[in-house]
Amino acid sequence: MRALAEDRGYSEAPVSVLMLDGKPPDMVFEKLNDTFARRHHLRVWRRPVTFQGKPVWAVAATHDMGINFSEANRTFIHRIDSQIDRERAKVVNDLLFTGRVQSVELVDRSNVPLHGQNATGDNLETDGKIAVLVLS
Repeated sequence: MRALAEDRGYSEAPVSVLMLDGKPPDMVFEKLNDTFARRHHLRVWRRPVTFQGKPVWAVAATHDMGINFSEANRTFIHRIDSQIDRERAKVVNDLLFTGRVQSVELVDRSNVPLHGQNATGDNLETDGKIAVLVLS
C-alpha cells in the first residue's frame, strides 16, 4: 500500500501466476518502472521440445500501465497495455541489445483472435504474430 500511496516502485511486488498447458512458469521476471502501477512482466516456460539441439522456451510478456481496485476481489489489480504487440517489440529489442540473438522472425499464427479481453477485463489487441528468436 505504501508504494502505491507514494507513487513509487515496489521491487517485491507479487506477479500473478498464469498457466501454460496447466503448468506455472519455470521463471518469472519483472522490470520495474518508476511506480508500483507500471512494470513489465515476463513469464517463461520451458517446452518439451528442442530446435536444432537447443531448448525451446515460450514467453508471455505484459506491461502494467495502471492499477484499479477490484471490489469483487477486494484487492488491487493491474491494468495492462491493450496493444500487446508493443510489449512483444520491447522484449525483442531488449534481447537484441544483449547481442546474443542470432535471428528474429515474426510468424503468423492461425486462428488467433485479434481482439479480446483478459480475465480482469482489459481489452487486448494484436496482429496475431509470435516472435521467434534463436539465441546464441
